[in-house]
Amino acid sequence: MVDKLSDVSSEHNPEGNRFVIFNANNTFESGGDPYGRNTGKWTLDEKTGELYLDSDAGEADDSHWIITFYGDEMYWQGTRGAFNSRFQIVHTRER
Repeated sequence: MVDKLSDVSSEHNPEGNRFVIFNANNTFESGGDPYGRNTGKWTLDEKTGELYLDSDAGEADDSHWIITFYGDEMYWQGTRGAFNSRFQIVHTRER
């Protein structure tokens, strides 16, 4: 089960239109309100389950996450930072 952290999903997706697309060539695209579009490269450490997003917006926008799946929900728990390690974000797969 995912640790009980502050769930900031509604703050980070108030309009319900945020998305992340992971491409097979290890690039990603995200978008939606209030943060707008972002692109970059992703890598996954298969031993630790840590996802690294290397943002084209610059080093300050890079991030590390532990990703856990429960059905159609994907839980993002921040790691390696005082900022994002205190919360989690839940994305729901659209079918």
